[in-house]
Amino acid sequence: MTRLFLLFLVALVCAPAAFAQSNDYSHYEFYVGYAYERANNNADTFDKNGRTTFNGKAVTFDDRRENYNGFNAEFNQNLNRHIGIVTSFEFNLVSLGPEVYGGIVLYPAEQAREILRQYREWARTAPDEVTTILMLQRNAFPWAEPELQGRPIVGIGALYSGAADRGEPVLAPLYQFGNVLASSVQKRFWTQHQSMIDASAPAGRLYYWKSHYLPGLSDAAIDVIVDNAWQFSSPYSLTLLSHMGGAIRRHSQDETAFRGRDAEFTININCGATKVDLYERDRAWVREWFDALTPHSTGGMYVNFIPEDSGERVREVYGESKHRCLSDLKSQYDPHNVLRVNQNIKPA
Repeated sequence: MTRLFLLFLVALVCAPAAFAQSNDYSHYEFYVGYAYERANNNADTFDKNGRTTFNGKAVTFDDRRENYNGFNAEFNQNLNRHIGIVTSFEFNLVSLGPEVYGGIVLYPAEQAREILRQYREWARTAPDEVTTILMLQRNAFPWAEPELQGRPIVGIGALYSGAADRGEPVLAPLYQFGNVLASSVQKRFWTQHQSMIDASAPAGRLYYWKSHYLPGLSDAAIDVIVDNAWQFSSPYSLTLLSHMGGAIRRHSQDETAFRGRDAEFTININCGATKVDLYERDRAWVREWFDALTPHSTGGMYVNFIPEDSGERVREVYGESKHRCLSDLKSQYDPHNVLRVNQNIKPA
């Protein structure tokens, strides 16, 4: 398994990769991370997979339509836990790096409303080579000045995945959104860029989250974001806002089980704590924050962000027809739902 995991990390260099290096393809359904606006999510680039089911049967999916009815459609939060153990992956990779241009720009949270409005307009026309993720949190980036530690900030993480020498003018507008407190934007190796926020979610903390797809960033939605995003108690809680679109939208909704291609943004509200009292306080904050934003959402969400207490939300996330397909697949390979410690899709 160690060698298999290392192979996954090698693949991340040129495949659509998550926002943290420690993430493992076999644990997630559809990776949405750096370079996805240019290179699709991993369901769209998937070509073939082999696995062994829990009863020892070897299975290979290598046809695109079969992938929809099989692997891609079933690649839920941890596909190993759904119908078997993955033994191989094949992806259609894209050329990337080794150097890229990108980093994180920090602004004061007090300017969040104007920053979000300017970001909304810029992201709408940014080229597919640009991927961004906004971080609404208290600053903990060690490369920022000491006096900025713990300060409420808006952070925009940006990557230009084209030729690194062409990235500077493309990302230059980021410096016009507000007063820049600090910036780490520069030319660097792709693997260095991908690991920049690894330290924000170490193992061992208490976590809870909820998520929405957003059709856009209306002024009303921005008001809700500004009013709620920094009302947490634990210094490790934060909200992440990612722009969607690009290559993901060039596939139809029915091509894979991935749902939400029409969403403009995905937002993930995260509680992170080391003490139980702070965890309970911020879990309540996540729920209230989520409810306040619900009227401005599409009603869908990114499947890997389903919290464990959401029950039947899995059905809503996939939609009735796709969920039925998943349930039929589950019936074929695990009719008794033995592999159920996951975002469970029950057998038909």
